[in-house]
Amino acid sequence: MNAAFVSALLGSLLLFGLTAWVLLGWGSMVTRVFRMSFPGSQQTFNQLWLGWAVALLLLQLINFVAPVNWLVTALVAVGGMLAWWFNGRTFPSLSLAPLALAYSLILLLTAGWIAIQSMQLPAVYDTGLYHLQTIRWINEYAIVPGLGNLHGRFAFNQSFFAFAAALNGYPFLRHGYALANGFLILLLAAECWHALFFRRGERSLARFAAIFILPVLAYTVLRLSPASPSPDTASSVLQFLIWLHFARCIEERSPLQTGRARTHFIFILAATAITVKLSNLVFVGVIGVILLVRAWFAERQSLPLRLIFLLRLSWLPLLLLLVWVGRSYFLSGYPVYPSTFGGITVDWAIPPERVEAEAHSISQWARYGRSVEPESAWAWVGPWLRALPSAGMRTVVGYPVAITLLLYAAYGMVRWALRRGRIQPIQQVHPPQDDPPRPPPYGILTLPIFLGLIFWWLTAPDPRFVRSLLWLLPVIMAHLLLMALAQAQWGRPRLNGAIAFLIVNLAILATFAAYWPQALAIAPGFAPLPRPKLAAQTLQPALTVWTPVEDDRCWDAELPCTPYIVPFLQLRAEDLRHGFRMASPYRESISLDSLHHKGLLQSIRDH
Repeated sequence: MNAAFVSALLGSLLLFGLTAWVLLGWGSMVTRVFRMSFPGSQQTFNQLWLGWAVALLLLQLINFVAPVNWLVTALVAVGGMLAWWFNGRTFPSLSLAPLALAYSLILLLTAGWIAIQSMQLPAVYDTGLYHLQTIRWINEYAIVPGLGNLHGRFAFNQSFFAFAAALNGYPFLRHGYALANGFLILLLAAECWHALFFRRGERSLARFAAIFILPVLAYTVLRLSPASPSPDTASSVLQFLIWLHFARCIEERSPLQTGRARTHFIFILAATAITVKLSNLVFVGVIGVILLVRAWFAERQSLPLRLIFLLRLSWLPLLLLLVWVGRSYFLSGYPVYPSTFGGITVDWAIPPERVEAEAHSISQWARYGRSVEPESAWAWVGPWLRALPSAGMRTVVGYPVAITLLLYAAYGMVRWALRRGRIQPIQQVHPPQDDPPRPPPYGILTLPIFLGLIFWWLTAPDPRFVRSLLWLLPVIMAHLLLMALAQAQWGRPRLNGAIAFLIVNLAILATFAAYWPQALAIAPGFAPLPRPKLAAQTLQPALTVWTPVEDDRCWDAELPCTPYIVPFLQLRAEDLRHGFRMASPYRESISLDSLHHKGLLQSIRDH
């Protein structure tokens, strides 16, 4: 260990702590304004997540008029601390009980390990391609009209980048981007560890899934690099989180006020998930519809009071989505880029042909570069399936699907044996003293996952978009199998649960064991980012654009930098803050063949 490592580790832990304090303040304000109350420790965890959603909203609003630099970070931080002060000034209580001390220690070790892994060089290819450049635009400029004309990926409008930009404390800290995903993983891990330590004896599917998620989070840290400020990782964390709270909401019979608060919480996080990654739309949309119908019919009130509740439930999520759509209009001229739906006639709007080409290229990457319009629209399926044994597909798709099918076959055998009398039900051997646990409504709980996966398969079947949904399937199936085994003559729930845990997570644990040297590696501080060799391209007297020479990644290069030059690109005024436009009707200057020639599609597949 050297001084640089110790300084980076302590600084990361301090940033984790300060960020949690600020978010707790904003979250306590939200729970007070909306009169949201949750039992026990759920109040603290939910306040942290609500605070993160509100912080994203504030940062995006401020970025309409100012860059997200250290002044904005300080402003949001002070605001969160003041909100904490005026809303109870409460921190999670510390206890000297052995169980509480063990939980605190494991949480500290988890935070330290995540911080150490965050010092590595970003491993996600898109980090050098556009993540860091997007964050730098947010750090240095207010929102730039037509920024997508410079590089189409700058118009993806993923709100997570505002959070990463704020952690940068630009221009002083500069490494906050590497801790953004790590902080979100830590929050979810803290909630999962809490379920393991303090909800023993509870046989709900929500607790069961929370424990099974922990190895997946460890795999995410080890193999997907929290140092990469990837919205895909943030989206995966949100998918797990929203489904866990959805399962808890469906399973538990809570008082009316608590049920309302949980529904409201999920709605806010669902809207935030859409702004982080548009591919979450169907998954969270189905959850929202189920909870809305459930809440509507659960209310025993008059129609006006139900409408008032619906208004209270929806206005903050709608505000989150409206701000996000407004930013998309500024960046591209469209509300949900890369779609031409709802485009407006402004000089900075990306030409429709280029928007369609961008959407087409995304589909190609997701289908491993295979054309979606050959002799058959489904010709890509064969190559996609043949890619399953590859390292990038095997752990994320192959293993969870295979384990799900294996557990389903085992469940079918147990149910068959019970029906045919091959296994005597335990109720006939030892009549239970209490009522057996009621099985959760598996159909309702899996419906959002299945519909989300169908949407993913039909649009952009890249595994990184739904890795959480895929890993939830074997977890649900394992719980279903254990519920069936609980009716059998051999009743050893702890042993059965341990075996199910190993079966579901064996692939991830094996991967983790194979990369244990990396898991224990200690870097001498934050790894310096690559410095790409750049070439200057002058498009007009006031506009010089940098392009990488050796590959298509700009990393954290000076602005403006783009992997390719668009010949018709112009500044809208005298400097970069006024944005970009196309000088003439757009003629596709970069075909998909030229992208293949640069090796872009192949690079994305490999990484």
